[in-house]
Amino acid sequence: MSVPETIADRSPGGAAPLPRLPMGPFVRTLFAALNDQKIPWAVARNHEGLPDYTRNDIDIIIRAADLARARRIVRDAAAKHGWVNLGEVDKYHYHSIWLASPDEDRQFLLIDLYTGFSDMGFDFADLELGLATRRPYVESVMVVPPGFAAATVIMKELLPHSILKESARANVQRGARDDEANFRQALERRLGPDLCSKLLDACKNADWEAAAALSPQLRGAVRRFSASNLLHAIGFLAMQVCHHLRFSPLSACIALIGPDGCGKTTIAQGLAQELFKRPYRLVRHMKTDFDILPKLGQFKRWGAKLLGRKPAAAAPPAPGTKHNGQKAPQPQRRSGR
Repeated sequence: MSVPETIADRSPGGAAPLPRLPMGPFVRTLFAALNDQKIPWAVARNHEGLPDYTRNDIDIIIRAADLARARRIVRDAAAKHGWVNLGEVDKYHYHSIWLASPDEDRQFLLIDLYTGFSDMGFDFADLELGLATRRPYVESVMVVPPGFAAATVIMKELLPHSILKESARANVQRGARDDEANFRQALERRLGPDLCSKLLDACKNADWEAAAALSPQLRGAVRRFSASNLLHAIGFLAMQVCHHLRFSPLSACIALIGPDGCGKTTIAQGLAQELFKRPYRLVRHMKTDFDILPKLGQFKRWGAKLLGRKPAAAAPPAPGTKHNGQKAPQPQRRSGR
């Protein structure tokens, strides 16, 4: 599969070619089916390279009333092209479908269906505006205007994290600079004209420190008390409780049991490195000794005793090989979301 010559022009900042996933036929089928079913939809961000390539997940906005149909369409399109459905996750205004490619490399693709733009249950942008102003990109790909995409990306990052990822900065600056009208339309109702103008100016000038400094004001504007915000917050909390009480189909726990020195740590480290990629966002390697099984040194002492020999003195453990006692978890996280 070759990379089109124009791909660098369609990637953020003319960056390197996008990852090569065998996703083109599946994504075309998916988008065509959404159009055939008359479901209003659009790719919310990072559409560069679609339908054949993507650097990220595919984020699609749709109305809540169309979510059930859209989920069926994603599943049917995936099954038609041999993609494996690893599991699905429901959160507030968000449904994610985790897919694995049919090839031997087993690469992963997430289809994220958004029915709103919110942070902790508080809406910060109008999804209907994004659907009303959507436009064709290439082939059957529909995208939101660049100003709308820039506004939602900057808010999505600043509200919880107070910082915008470097990988998103070029697109946000370009969207704010080239499509000021849709940037303002996306946020003015929530932020007010003055705060929206400050954020817009910071994005246009790539002044990311100034944008980060606005985070407390942005949170205050989005989360101010109102009856509708209270209802959204209650719905968000209820969804979070249900999500954490329900077993996630995408989590796994692997236990390696054996005597001391048999290679558990080596195997565990290899597994942690191998699984430190999609679909897993977090891998914890925990070293624990519950003193249930005898250690290899104990077998040696028993053998020497049976043979009437004096057991050899135990050599001091090599650095990093002593496993007595529970160690602190060693989380490995990917950067980004």
